[in-house]
Amino acid sequence: MTVERGCRLRRYPRLPLLLLAGLIVTGCKKAEKIHDTTSFTDLNKGAITWASTPAAKLVRQGVLAAENLNGIEAQVALRIEDKKEEVSMRVSAQLVAVRDDRLRISATKMVGDVMDLAMVGDDLDIYLPSKKILYRGAVHDLSGASLNFHPQEIVEQLLFPVRRFASADWRIVRREPGATVVEADAGRRTRLTIGNAQGELLKQEIMDKNGRVWLSVAYGEHQVIEGGNGGLYPHKIEMTFPGEERYLLISIRKLLPNPEAGTSDFWLIVPTGPDVVVKPFKKHLAG
Repeated sequence: MTVERGCRLRRYPRLPLLLLAGLIVTGCKKAEKIHDTTSFTDLNKGAITWASTPAAKLVRQGVLAAENLNGIEAQVALRIEDKKEEVSMRVSAQLVAVRDDRLRISATKMVGDVMDLAMVGDDLDIYLPSKKILYRGAVHDLSGASLNFHPQEIVEQLLFPVRRFASADWRIVRREPGATVVEADAGRRTRLTIGNAQGELLKQEIMDKNGRVWLSVAYGEHQVIEGGNGGLYPHKIEMTFPGEERYLLISIRKLLPNPEAGTSDFWLIVPTGPDVVVKPFKKHLAG
């Protein structure tokens, strides 16, 4: 079997703590094909229809750059803070995200590769070169586990749930200096702050069932991107989980919209041999 290298990131159990503790790359003569195109989601879902209300128009302008965005390839800097797990780290990464459920992250430090991650649908693989451990399992296996970051959270913040936003019944809840705040039940109760001058998305808050902020995302360093309909796309994304004391900062250095991401972009390079240990997520989390 053949494999190519790619990059991606994500959140859930205590695995990231191990992931990002890696040191050096191990050479490999053989590689393993992790994912296949048969599990890829069909992205051709038809046109997106927006309501004509003032609030819906504001939201559409805020995510306009992502309306025709099926994926991105980017060089990023990641900063992860987790007070409960006493984790603080900064890494560089090559990242590929494809709507709605494909992610590849290869994280590195100056000393070498730290982590290689691939998510396709419900399939998730994370390889730690320094420990020669391949964690393998399903995304749903990670539910309820304590992790610094979740892959699907990252995909959603990079590509935005445009179709879900378009179907929501948005309403204006207040005006702020230079911005307007709108709110809707977009799968979860969601509040967006949109700049009045350029229509850029400045902030997103997602509430829990008790009405408290579960996730707060601040967006900055907006730029017009190719194929973005003239909308502004954020190159700085700060995700804060107040109740969980988690923080993830994604700083995009170079961005390629709608890359021609093929099957090989979601394969991991994993050495074969008795020194490489494969650990199922389910068993690891249960133990």
